[in-house]
Amino acid sequence: MSSITRLSQPLGCILYWQSSYRWRKSESSMFVIIIPTRPLVGETLLIYLLALLLNLVPHPRYQLNFEGAMFPAAKGPRPLLQAYELHLDPTTRANPFQTIPSNHIRSLRLSGDCRFKKTPFPALRHLTIRGVTSNAFDQIRFNTSFPNCQLDSFIHAQDHRLGFEIRNVHLESLLAGPGSCLRKLVLLGSSRLSSATIASCLRSLPTLEYFALSLVTVNELRENFILALGPSLQVLKLQITHAWYAVPLFKEERIICDTIEERILLRHLSHKVVHVSFHSHLMAEHGRQDRWRNIAAAQRLSLKIGPWEDEEET
Repeated sequence: MSSITRLSQPLGCILYWQSSYRWRKSESSMFVIIIPTRPLVGETLLIYLLALLLNLVPHPRYQLNFEGAMFPAAKGPRPLLQAYELHLDPTTRANPFQTIPSNHIRSLRLSGDCRFKKTPFPALRHLTIRGVTSNAFDQIRFNTSFPNCQLDSFIHAQDHRLGFEIRNVHLESLLAGPGSCLRKLVLLGSSRLSSATIASCLRSLPTLEYFALSLVTVNELRENFILALGPSLQVLKLQITHAWYAVPLFKEERIICDTIEERILLRHLSHKVVHVSFHSHLMAEHGRQDRWRNIAAAQRLSLKIGPWEDEEET
């Protein structure tokens, strides 16, 4: 049983609510599709899909074929979109770029159980991967999967216990390929990156302006990657926690705290925003938290102490 109902027409879009039921009422899937009613050309076009799975028992056969429904290949010209965003529940499967060409995409956001074949993205400048649960991404190498583009920004957030975890080999392939000239790098919930790889990455990005890292330590924090930050950095956001089964690395974190104070807060070169979150007792040591607030006020820095990850736009 299925039904499609037209609800409203806001901002040049027709909003549809589709409810599909399998054999039992508890196995229901609901989602919203926004379909543009204006001509599908221009610089600000966006496919935005929001999946809301309510009381869903996961089924591997569930798959959204929204491209085929919105843009039938046999009817009229294909849209030349410049932004393509998937906002999906982790269990929702989608195969993007089955109908829509990727040549003009400048901004790409992937999420959910997302699977697609090697696709050319010559115009791609912004890539966001959040809560992608497809196993195919474990084998991805950015220098071969996105070979002909030059990214300005890269954002990764695991966001789900089964989500794609970025590892050393992934970050290295990013820097060896499309991310060699990044101006913005955001890594949230990273527990598989070594401190040496992070430092090497930062040293190879002299034009980096925005760096946000939420790091979950397991057994090492040997390299002080703050020393690798370049002079062009304007925004630094750093959060260090430890895995529930691991021992906190207070000695190493203390060294990083001291470096932030000496190299960033006191020097105040081009930095405008600093957000930090460390273990509370480290911030309380020798009045560190109050001292940092006083330095920030004197240097006219925007300083936030405490968790910031949930506020980061992805």
